Amino acid sequence: MNRSTITKYFFLIVTSLISGFLGALFSDMRYEQRIIAHQKIELLKTLSANRDDVTNDENIKALNQVFIVYSDSITVLNQFKLFMEYSYNKETPSNLYNEAYFELLKRMAKDTNIDIKHFNDNFFYKNVFLKKNK
Repeated sequence: MNRSTITKYFFLIVTSLISGFLGALFSDMRYEQRIIAHQKIELLKTLSANRDDVTNDENIKALNQVFIVYSDSITVLNQFKLFMEYSYNKETPSNLYNEAYFELLKRMAKDTNIDIKHFNDNFFYKNVFLKKNK
């Protein structure tokens, strides 16, 4: 083999390794983003499903995860902090407490790219109750 053939193989191997490395790195980054998005949506689903009883065990567990799952969202964290301040202050009127909670849900939805602009505030205040047919 001559020198130009060796150089061609060397560049072929190096570019293949770089391409494979970059592809694996990009795939790993996308996978991590999808995992975080999934965690955010699952947490939002739990908090939305239990919005009629914020103090139940499942909701408390979910609320304790907000600062971890949404650690990259300053707007959610600020609203969570306000909600927590209201929840620890026994003199906070229930309407402020509820508004802070629903604003937290709205900010979480916005952060996860869930379009809520066609829902008004009454949507968040109302729960869905279905009657069973007997």
